[in-house]
Amino acid sequence: MLDGDGNIRTIDFTLKPVVDQQGNTALIIPEGRDITDLKRAEQETLRHHKEMAHVTRLSTAGEMASGMAHELNQPLTALLSYCGTAKSMVNSMSSPPPQLGEILERASEQAHRAGDIIRHLRDFVSKGDNHRKLLDLDQVIRDIIIFLKHEVQASDVRINFYPGSHARKVMADKMQIEQVLINLVRNSLEAIGGAKISEGQVIIQSRLLSNDSVEVTVSDNGPGISPDMVDIVFHPFQTNKPSGMGIGLSLSSTIIETHGGKLRVDKDYQNGALFGFELPVSK
Repeated sequence: MLDGDGNIRTIDFTLKPVVDQQGNTALIIPEGRDITDLKRAEQETLRHHKEMAHVTRLSTAGEMASGMAHELNQPLTALLSYCGTAKSMVNSMSSPPPQLGEILERASEQAHRAGDIIRHLRDFVSKGDNHRKLLDLDQVIRDIIIFLKHEVQASDVRINFYPGSHARKVMADKMQIEQVLINLVRNSLEAIGGAKISEGQVIIQSRLLSNDSVEVTVSDNGPGISPDMVDIVFHPFQTNKPSGMGIGLSLSSTIIETHGGKLRVDKDYQNGALFGFELPVSK
């Protein structure tokens, strides 16, 4: 019900019967008790419990990420060593196989990239924002499109980018923002590929908002987000991928939140999926 100020109040109504001498109900008296504050306290307690559970899951994910980073460093170092040896052997050949040197160079670049990602991930779960600097988000997006070039070509999906941040810069960790964008684009590529959609398309857009922040959206023409996942898509360990762990979007959401923004999914987007986030422009 509404009180005199137009606020919604929760009332617990009971009906108290009054019986006569013969034991018959002669009158029913309604009694009401305002339990608005009690309900609010219960909702606040429930919200707090959910937040604590979310923090606990993220903490567990962070510990897993840190452990994985430590374990992966050694094989990545070995991989770089093998690539270096193989490139030296190719250079010493009089007529090496076509494109072999380029393939080895590409493998070495990806190994270096993986090492950088692991180091920044470990820094993220332990140190926070020590690597932030002024970034042009449009340029960051161009960089990740180049980085994903070979994956996009293999998937036969077209990526279109429409820049609109007008060179306004944000204070952010480049590697972490790249990881968010790469995760969103890869999710689109996997969704389109899994649904075997021909003429797949991913659209990345940036624009300057009136609240002096930059919005970036990643949309696709894939199968979209299933109704049972749309409300929990950012929860840790929630995924509909057969081989996925459900950490990517949760970690991406946390990264954006630590940068003063919020990662969102458009529940009403038709003919695919749309994710977006905003970051405040640096003064």
